[in-house]
Amino acid sequence: MEPLEVHTIALGGGGGAALPAAAAAALRRDGAVVVRAADAGVARFLSTAGANFRAFFALPAAAKAAAGAAARAPYYASARREWVHATAASRPAALPRCGDACAPLFAVCRRVATAAARAVAPALGALDAGGGGDASVLDVFAYVDGASGMGAHTDPGLVTVAWADGPGLEVATRGAFAPAFFGADAFVVFGGDALADATGLAAAPHRVARVSGNRLACVFELRRAAPDET
Repeated sequence: MEPLEVHTIALGGGGGAALPAAAAAALRRDGAVVVRAADAGVARFLSTAGANFRAFFALPAAAKAAAGAAARAPYYASARREWVHATAASRPAALPRCGDACAPLFAVCRRVATAAARAVAPALGALDAGGGGDASVLDVFAYVDGASGMGAHTDPGLVTVAWADGPGLEVATRGAFAPAFFGADAFVVFGGDALADATGLAAAPHRVARVSGNRLACVFELRRAAPDET
């Protein structure tokens, strides 16, 4: 199949970020698109954020669980992976080692997701709710070498923005799964079930293949506060 298209997006400045028309067309056609930030410092921030999250996951399990509870960003672990789950109402500064990275990462991913949602579905209405009115979520995952990954699924939100420091994510576009890693400075953007319900654009099935090496990933879901999305 054809590889996902890669486009550049400017995240800074007033008036919010805007997805280029060609990127929006690719998202409508393929169900997913890859974007890189044009803003100086974003790639460096992602590298630093990744190092900070790795330092957090290196802490003892009890310390991670206690820190997650204090931050209202719960910590989970399974045989395949461990992760923290943050929301707009979390207090990420209470997460040792990665508190300074969590809130900015949430904000960066939200700007990308909002730009994508506005580009493909301008009739959706307000997407800039903050505080308790924002139902969006951010999950940061740490996979160990040889982990079985995650099975195929779609996400319940409007738009998902995924970032990782290594291969593993596969997205189904035009009926076939294909690897979706384009470097540690790239975001993969695709629609979820709520966007499909609102626009008729199909949600993008995706999965994580068996992991080779230790892999760090974050998944942000743009969600509007609604009974079926909380």
